[in-house]
Amino acid sequence: MPREPGVDHAVRMMRKLLAIGALTLALAGCSAPPAAEPTPTPTPEPISAETTCTQYSETTGTLLMNAAHEFQLGITTEAKREEMIADAYAKLRDVEVEPGSELDSRLETLEAFSLDEYPRTLGPEDAWGDAVNDLRLSCEAAGAEFYVNVWNGG
Repeated sequence: MPREPGVDHAVRMMRKLLAIGALTLALAGCSAPPAAEPTPTPTPEPISAETTCTQYSETTGTLLMNAAHEFQLGITTEAKREEMIADAYAKLRDVEVEPGSELDSRLETLEAFSLDEYPRTLGPEDAWGDAVNDLRLSCEAAGAEFYVNVWNGG
């Protein structure tokens, strides 16, 4: 590079370094690897009616039936019955259900009941019993089993 009159050596070196830096940046931008394609998030499998109805049947349905049945038979105390009903109340909220489905609507109806509204006797002919019957009918219409496991005969 020819010498420029009146420009000292340090300024010329600074210009050269800036030119080399700019060239390096330009080349680095051209040779950068392409950005990786984002990995798609897998769509969760829908929750089947069989799963929902089985979970309800084996937890809430079974606990409520046995709480009332065992108390009626004199096998359990009122305190134990209330404990089983509270457990059934809590487990209802853990039942897996496909959001927006008919079964989801049926479970929401049951979840709207307060713990004090849960049945204490067998064969409730009330709003709770009607809501459980609606859930049973929806399970059966979907081809899923709806049942309770009675622990003691009588």
